[in-house]
Amino acid sequence: MNNQPKAKPEITSQVKGRCPAGQPCPKSGYWFTLAKTDSRAYFKQGEVMPDYHNNDWGQVIWQFDGEQG
Repeated sequence: MNNQPKAKPEITSQVKGRCPAGQPCPKSGYWFTLAKTDSRAYFKQGEVMPDYHNNDWGQVIWQFDGEQG
């Protein structure tokens, strides 16, 4: 039986170019979220990804959109 702790989903999703709001940005570049119209913005690695409370989408997940504008 494997008693090792499982990796947190946030870490796994960040590797795939996704990052939940409130977490540090895993990679510098442009990111967007479907939770807010025209949300595409540049974030530096380590910046905390913003959250948009009371949105119609639900949980805010940021998606990597490249390193160039």
